[in-house]
Amino acid sequence: MSAKKVFIDTNVLVYAYSAKDTIKKEKAIAVLNANECLVSTQVLNEFCNVCLKKLGFAAEIVQNIIEEILNVCSCHIVNHETIKHALSLQASCGFSYYDCLIVASAGECGCQYLFTEDLTDQQIIDKVIIKNAFS
Repeated sequence: MSAKKVFIDTNVLVYAYSAKDTIKKEKAIAVLNANECLVSTQVLNEFCNVCLKKLGFAAEIVQNIIEEILNVCSCHIVNHETIKHALSLQASCGFSYYDCLIVASAGECGCQYLFTEDLTDQQIIDKVIIKNAFS
């Protein structure tokens, strides 16, 4: 069976690098290892912020982690088309703008799945199936 093209939300990366919940850490790493993964510049920025502010990592450590992530994930650059797409999704589904930006990025990348714990598992938004990596 070939790997699926999936989009990874920030929370999956946070669990992969956090020592606080070993079960979620293992599940996050399994998702990253079993699929063709994509992230966006938004996800990387959010991840850096969490690492620096909540996990207390030094900037040099975060730089190394970003390199590790980019060795297993392709990066989608959020541009004006992504923003317009997200605003359209936000108007139609009412989710937060930032969640819609993640969904828009996943759709633009042609991902079948979006791994996150922020949205309803198995929900389909803009042809992207939401998957909770931790359920």
